[in-house]
Amino acid sequence: MSRNSSIWGIIAAAGLAGGTAAMAQDVKPAQPDTKPGADQKQVDPQGVPTFNQGVRAPEAIRLEKTFHDWGVISDTTPVEYKFEFTNITDETIRVNISASCGCTVGQIEKNVLAPGESTRATAKFDPKGRSGIQTKTVTISITDPPGKYMNASIALQSDVKALVTLDQPKLHFPDVDHRAGVNGRLAVTGRLEGFRVTSVTSQHPNVKVKVGEPQPLAAGAETLTRVELEVTVEPGAPIGTLTSQITINTNDERVPSTTAMVSAEIVGTVRATPASAQVRVFTPKTPFSTQVRLDSRSGTNFNIRSITVDGRDDMALAVDAVPNADNRSYNLVLAGTLPELPGFINGTIIVETDADGGETIRIPFTASVRPQQVARPVSAGQPAQGSIGQPAVKQPEHVDLSTSRTPTAGGAPAKP
Repeated sequence: MSRNSSIWGIIAAAGLAGGTAAMAQDVKPAQPDTKPGADQKQVDPQGVPTFNQGVRAPEAIRLEKTFHDWGVISDTTPVEYKFEFTNITDETIRVNISASCGCTVGQIEKNVLAPGESTRATAKFDPKGRSGIQTKTVTISITDPPGKYMNASIALQSDVKALVTLDQPKLHFPDVDHRAGVNGRLAVTGRLEGFRVTSVTSQHPNVKVKVGEPQPLAAGAETLTRVELEVTVEPGAPIGTLTSQITINTNDERVPSTTAMVSAEIVGTVRATPASAQVRVFTPKTPFSTQVRLDSRSGTNFNIRSITVDGRDDMALAVDAVPNADNRSYNLVLAGTLPELPGFINGTIIVETDADGGETIRIPFTASVRPQQVARPVSAGQPAQGSIGQPAVKQPEHVDLSTSRTPTAGGAPAKP
């Protein structure tokens, strides 16, 4: 055979293969009929109706409308919207109504509807604590038959005009020197003509508030009144986390008072790392221990005069201070046993030092006791604890610090 005939033979073979591949690509699997009116319903092995993926389920109810606008409302008066819907299927259905957030509540008069039957429902919205455009959703779900029909929803919108607002509902001061204190500001704005702040009270004796003079504030077509408050954390506040609620009283009878939170991290020469201790054991009646490091921000030496623990009596709490090799820091070790009953626990470690003539630092600690799980029966050949094939987990041994030592003024723990 000549060279040219061989080349043409190869080309013919390639063309035949390409044509066969093209024919294979042109053959497509049969597609389901998705034309309007086509029955997309299928039945699974248990007899529960299902629908092809990507095909929209049929509607079961007809709503009067799917959007309602309450318009401009105040933040002091809840509003409601009553509407009606109808079962448009050929079978009896059971429905449920739910809302997108806790500020919105849906109520329904009848939740079982025969074919063609209608019922009324009510959506209520409480705007307290909200401001500006609010959009909420109420959804009507078909719970029986399950998974057969699509849900229906109504969007509810309002423009909430708060009568009294705060530019900072929470005012926080980080790293406040206890010898210097700190000042800050927050503003109160009211819509009432002649609005003013009549008084402010604080829960903490070291937090003081001074009320400024009312000033006009242009807000679009409205003229509001703005009052600045000067918030002071006074020198001498206890070292640690300070939290205080302040109550702001106004002359608007519709909003006679509102509240804000003031917090500060009060620091001194001695600092705790971490600032609070967490107990990472959760099982009832389980021994635990946790550590906090104390050192000086300036690097100077200091001594611990005394340590006390403010906590529950049923936890056998004990604390010890171990000086580090640098003689400028300590490790505080808090130990005890979690109580039998579940719940959240908090307490405070109070450390008195000779730093700066006598600083006292308060270190909060927290613990969470979870309900004990009932052990399930173990089949023969399976491990008693842990995952399949994993060894049982050994619980940590209890470090008994009930004979806690109180450090002497020189920093070394005194012998019992």
